[in-house]
Amino acid sequence: MNTRNNSKAGTVFAIIFLLWFIASIGGLIYCSANDMGILVLALFGQYFLVFGIIAIVSETKKKNFNAVILLFPLIGICAIIYSIVSYMGITDLAEVMETLLPFGILALFFLIGAGIFIYSIKLNITTNKRCTYSVDAVCIKRKAQYSRKHGKIYCPVYMIEYNGKIYEISDRVYTNMVNVREGDSRTLMINPDNPHEFIDPVQIRITTIFSMIMGLLFMVTPAIVLYLIIVDL
Repeated sequence: MNTRNNSKAGTVFAIIFLLWFIASIGGLIYCSANDMGILVLALFGQYFLVFGIIAIVSETKKKNFNAVILLFPLIGICAIIYSIVSYMGITDLAEVMETLLPFGILALFFLIGAGIFIYSIKLNITTNKRCTYSVDAVCIKRKAQYSRKHGKIYCPVYMIEYNGKIYEISDRVYTNMVNVREGDSRTLMINPDNPHEFIDPVQIRITTIFSMIMGLLFMVTPAIVLYLIIVDL
């Protein structure tokens, strides 16, 4: 019954999405043909907003959330607001928005960087608290997918023995940062109450360090740019 309901919901969503997409294209053509170019920005903005929300939901379900994708809906919202304000002729507000736009973008990058940095540390601490039991594991296969950004990405599947039972475990996270191959042995830390929840100490260390560096770059870069702007004023 749940499968049937999910299928119906998926069909309804697909139909609504298709209608919205076609209507948006029609709106772009109409606005372009009737000298309403500023509203074209709003229509492009809602593309960013909708696709950004879809990406956030998808990545959250995969437990592979990347704070950078927050840029898309936020850019979309800003584009929609600016477009509507300009179209309504509120020139003073539009000029203020144009003046504040660079500072808003810098603040946005800084907040995203802070989010990435804090999330990576929090996730590492939370997972380490639950996964406390050490087991020997063997990688029995690497599931593969293709990503537009990273090409071929992998998700290793391990076999472990715990409490006299054999388990095949996988975190279902696909990445291009996998450095384990079929037949390799690893020491994993599992959740004693749920052997399917685990961490690879080596992999989690690499991922955490990479995420922290990315977060710091997102924070430091806008801070330097803001300093240079203030110095030039």
